[in-house]
Amino acid sequence: MVDIPGNNTTTATITVGGSTTGALEVSGDHDWYKISLTAGQAITVALNGITLQDPYLRVYDQNGVLVYQNDDINTGVNLNSLLSFAANYTGIYYIDAGSYEDAQTPGPSGGGGGGDRAHGRGDVSVEAGSQSSVTCSPRKRSASMAAMQPVPAAVTAWR
Repeated sequence: MVDIPGNNTTTATITVGGSTTGALEVSGDHDWYKISLTAGQAITVALNGITLQDPYLRVYDQNGVLVYQNDDINTGVNLNSLLSFAANYTGIYYIDAGSYEDAQTPGPSGGGGGGDRAHGRGDVSVEAGSQSSVTCSPRKRSASMAAMQPVPAAVTAWR
């Protein structure tokens, strides 16, 4: 399998209603998927680990600035990632499929590259949502990497 770039040079794409399966081949790997959205369009993005034990989902704007992120749907119970948001502009966004224990989110085992939890296979799916289901707020631009609040279970209309 060819590695998908972990930045805005990616040619991997995903569409609303679509899904894809990829692999984080090594600890610290990130796969970015390009998606086109229309201002106000509400979507839900799910990142489900197959062999990836603890997925970490990030969404970047067209300039590569982190705007949303989610670690666990339910900390300690469901380690997959899920978030909903409405596009702030019409254009390109990037969905970053990564893992919790990497250089950006070192986790309990220390300085990044968290071993078995940091690489494996996972599914990314994107579903259209209703504006009323959007519960996530844009990430504050600060040095903090605190995860967004998980989306309530009532919004999990994905597989």
